[in-house]
Amino acid sequence: MAIAAAFVTSTKLGVITSLAVIVHEVPQEIADYAILRRENFGKRRALAWLSVVQLTAGVGAAATLVTSSIDGISGIVLSIAAGTFLYIATVELLPDVLRARPRRGRIGGIVGLLLGIAAVACVS
Repeated sequence: MAIAAAFVTSTKLGVITSLAVIVHEVPQEIADYAILRRENFGKRRALAWLSVVQLTAGVGAAATLVTSSIDGISGIVLSIAAGTFLYIATVELLPDVLRARPRRGRIGGIVGLLLGIAAVACVS
């Protein structure tokens, strides 16, 4: 939904959002696949279930595109997506970054978070 709403807003924002989602999703899907395989799912069965889950992304994108003619809907969807990403970054990931050893890892994680926030601010 975030990607569709971003493309409805502008092509530049759509490309940036797509890249951000890809950077997040590829490792996530690899991890999900590894978990399913560890739980004795066969290769085909694991890929089939991951495909079913990814179909929901297509449904969300289609719903966003269909409703994009409603004034302000893209802004609402983008706001929810941005808030969700910021929540995940600050509540789920930042505590792990702050516990990282060595100190260089902590600094790199914080710099990455700040660069991400700056990128979002520059695009909007």
